[in-house]
Amino acid sequence: PPMDSFQTNRMVNRYGENNFILLQFHPKLPNSYIRDVLHKGLFVNGEEFQFLGCSSSGLKGRKCYLLKGNVKDVELVLEQCGNFSKIKMVSKRLKRISMLFSVAMKTGVAVPDDKVEVIEDIETPGGNFTDGCGLVGLNLAGKLARGCGAIIE
Repeated sequence: PPMDSFQTNRMVNRYGENNFILLQFHPKLPNSYIRDVLHKGLFVNGEEFQFLGCSSSGLKGRKCYLLKGNVKDVELVLEQCGNFSKIKMVSKRLKRISMLFSVAMKTGVAVPDDKVEVIEDIETPGGNFTDGCGLVGLNLAGKLARGCGAIIE
């Protein structure tokens, strides 16, 4: 099915649906086959696609996103989305990357750059406490909710 039959996310919105394959593995496929595909990538119509990541629900459903390009292209895209290089534990790194694939809706609400303030994460000796959490004002929250079609009272 075309990408628009799936819920979209920030990565697809940012880089365009034509740059991705959403791949779902059949439950009966052996893990060794899946691992081989994810390590080697795929060629579709002469174009290379490499594993980029998956949402946490995608992991459970054996779905993942492949990016059009080679391994270096995947690394470049990930660098543009955050600093994942310091995360050495594979499961933790995958969990952080999975946040990029959280469901997102286009609202049509534009937020001017001068209205955005970046707040640094709170670092503790045990790690990152806030992990990218953010704040939004009541007025903007209302606009976003209306843009999503939510009922506001």
